[in-house]
Amino acid sequence: MQFKSSAQLVAAIALFFGSSGANAGLVPDSSILEELYSNNAACGGNCPSIISTTSGTLVGAGGNSAGASGSPLSASANGNGSSLAATSALGEVIFYFEVLGPSGQLPLDIDVALHASLGFTDPNVQGASADASIQVQANNSLFLLFFQQAACQNAPGACDTPDFVGTLQGKVLANTVYEETLRAAAGGLDQPGFAGFNTASALVDPYLYIDPSFANASAYTLVLSDGIANTPTPVPLPGALGLFGFGLAQAGLMAGRRPTSRPGKVSTGVHH
Repeated sequence: MQFKSSAQLVAAIALFFGSSGANAGLVPDSSILEELYSNNAACGGNCPSIISTTSGTLVGAGGNSAGASGSPLSASANGNGSSLAATSALGEVIFYFEVLGPSGQLPLDIDVALHASLGFTDPNVQGASADASIQVQANNSLFLLFFQQAACQNAPGACDTPDFVGTLQGKVLANTVYEETLRAAAGGLDQPGFAGFNTASALVDPYLYIDPSFANASAYTLVLSDGIANTPTPVPLPGALGLFGFGLAQAGLMAGRRPTSRPGKVSTGVHH
């Protein structure tokens, strides 16, 4: 799946570390992208993408959906595909943060839930993929401070890292702008000659905070892009399971109306 569209979303209300406040001008604005793609005979092959830059959930034909939101902070995607159609979805949030206070390094924690799933009505049907990732980097830099990814691809049981629920930990510099990207992509690709359905789902859900064990934690304030809500991550992953269930339900409904007749392996971890 390839997605090349981008858009900017400017919001009016900001939340500081769970409390409301005016962040205007302190860090860059966030951007939100939701995109749905379909490839089927009904539109002569490649169908025009459906794109939204509004926080929420975009739902398209074939049971695929994309969600991206700053309140609460999350990105999700769900895609279904059959022998007649391929569908995919992308949810992406890019936002910025800065820790204000005395100069120097301090520990930042990110509690994050990542989820990627596949489903098949026929075990011989292949070609679905799901990918969820979170990354943090210094603004305008390729150097990653944090990175974690979950992925499934190609066939049942081929999930490299289907879930990650934990805390990413690293040092950040005070009074420095950092960019954070949340990305969830999922697609059910077509397999001509098979009547089964492929489904895939992905979810990203993080929560940022200054390590409370840091002796000088109270001297710092975490500031996020306007409109970005920073709330604790639920455990386990009810949102992901619900999203996946929605995809399977849609696939079942669609399959019932018809005759009966999987990115490469990723390295996971935290890079400082």
